[in-house]
Order: sequence, then structure tokens, then C-alpha cells
Amino acid sequence: MILVQPGILTSHSLIDSCQSLGSRFAIISDETVASLYGFSLLERFQNRGLFTRLFTFASKEKSKTREVKQQLEDALLKEAYGSDSCIIALGGGVVSDLSGFLASTFCRGVSLVLIPTTLLSMVDASIGGKNGVNACGIKNIIGTIYEPHRTFIDPDLIKEMPLSLIKEGRIEMIKHALIADRELFFQLEDHWQKTIERNIAIKQEMIRKKSRALLNFGHTVGHAIEAESEYTVTHGDAVLIGIIVESYLSYQMGLLPEEDFKRIERLFEPISFSLDPIAILEKMRCDKKNKQGFIHCVLLQSIGTAFGSTAQAVDEDLMMRSLEYVGRLFEKISESR
Repeated sequence: MILVQPGILTSHSLIDSCQSLGSRFAIISDETVASLYGFSLLERFQNRGLFTRLFTFASKEKSKTREVKQQLEDALLKEAYGSDSCIIALGGGVVSDLSGFLASTFCRGVSLVLIPTTLLSMVDASIGGKNGVNACGIKNIIGTIYEPHRTFIDPDLIKEMPLSLIKEGRIEMIKHALIADRELFFQLEDHWQKTIERNIAIKQEMIRKKSRALLNFGHTVGHAIEAESEYTVTHGDAVLIGIIVESYLSYQMGLLPEEDFKRIERLFEPISFSLDPIAILEKMRCDKKNKQGFIHCVLLQSIGTAFGSTAQAVDEDLMMRSLEYVGRLFEKISESR
């Protein structure tokens, strides 16, 4: 169940809904979100007489590891949590990915509630049940598919988000529009906050049609950039570069019309990162979507339509050409500033 409702984070209905899912509640959050919303949510649960604890970890992508998952598991066991537990993930994508993985394996699976606090997690990470951690420099290489029992989305939180977090969410919304809804792509230029429910619907529809793989558009390159930068490049910036690279790849392959590519290219924003095509390509060779030794990417047929129903094997020479093209964009825009 996904509920999108302004003010739900502080409403009585949130706790009422959670009460049926367990008798011992564990709020898991990063240190930043805990200070903003976690302690007040903890207090409200405890004021209801519910056994509840707050567990936190450092606010960074590098926390998404097997080691941090184990530390959280050990902390739960120390507090005598068992199969009657309900894990409440309060935070962004790192929190939901890590907490969802934990909930899926703790006591062989316990109740899971997601409360996304960033636009990115509202429209992406909290939908679809994909959980996991990073290992050996590869993003989300170890994990599970485990659907949350409840997801509460509070659009009012967007008003309190820094612009950097809003930008990251916008990029995932652009991705959804590019693969599934041409009209939405043009609406996004002016009406960001009004399209959350449409983005959720697109992702749910992709999963229902077993086209989940299309949601990785921009992510084969994006994840490689994140790993190569040691996560100093944000997920949003990395995926935006990935969108441009994989769109250019689609154009090179004769799938995407030049007019559509040029429209997508205008989304490009330079970031503080030196794009090394050889290093990025090497990281891409380790992507979990690869099959039979071939790099796989989601390709575009037009704005609003993906090519095929899954990721496609791509020629490495064409991929290198696409990476080099975007690398020159970096240089061109930097020189003009």
C-alpha cells in the first residue's frame, strides 16, 4: 500500500496503520534525517506505549555496506527484536535500500514500512521493493526484492528539502518520462511537484508489466560514474550524465531521432568531475545487468518510448564514442564559463 498525503508524517493515521504490522518497532534512519524527523517520530510511537527504538548510521552512500547492515542486525538482536519486529525506514534511498535488505533477511523476513524523506526516494527508491548494498566497488550488487508492507509519502517534506535533493529527484522523474510518457517530459519543465503520483504510477506499471529493467535507463553509466568517483558524484548527477550518454548511444544506433536527442541534450549540466571514458567503461564491465560478457543498457526509441522491453547488449566501441562525446561536452561548457 502506498499512501501519498500531505502531512502524513505527523498524522495519527501513520501510527495507526503501523500498529497492525508488529509489536516491536525499529526506526532506522541516517544521522541527518534522525535529527530532523526521527526523534520526534520515536517519541510519538513511544507515547502510544509501543516498544520502539531509533537506530542510526552515517549519512552517506558509503554506509550502504554489508558491514553496516550487520551492525544494525547486531543492535536489533541486542534489544531482543524478533519475528514480531516492524522495520520503519525513515530517510532517502540509502536508508530504504539498506533497511529493506535488513527487513528481508532478519528472522527470515519481518514487516517493512518506508517513509521516504527525499524527492528521489519518493519517486524511485521506495517503489518496487529493490533493496541492496554496495560491495567491491559495484553498486547494489548484493540484495533482495522485498516489497514494503506500507509506504507513506508526505509531499509537504519537499518544501523543506534543499535544492540539491530536489534536483536528484527531478532527474529520476525525467528518466521515467523519457522511457514511458512523452507528455510528462514536457510537463516536468514547469510542474515538478504535481507529478509525484504519475511517476509512482509509471514505476508500478513497469513492474506490473515485467518491464522493470527499463527503469535502469541512465543507470548503467550512472552507477559506473558513482563508483569511479568513490561516490563524490551524487546519484542524481551521475544518472543525468548516464541519460545523456545512453541517449547519444541510442542516436548513434539509429534508434533515437536527432531532434529528440538534442532536446534531451539540453538537460546537460556540467559537474565537478573529470570523466575518464576508459575508467568508466571498465566499471561498466562489472555492472550486474551484464550478460554473457556484454554491457547492457536501456535504449530510447523516442522521448517517452524505450526500445524493447529490457536492456540491450551494446557495442563497446559505440559506448566509448558516447562517453567521449559527453566528455567533450564537459570541456565545451567549462570553457564557456
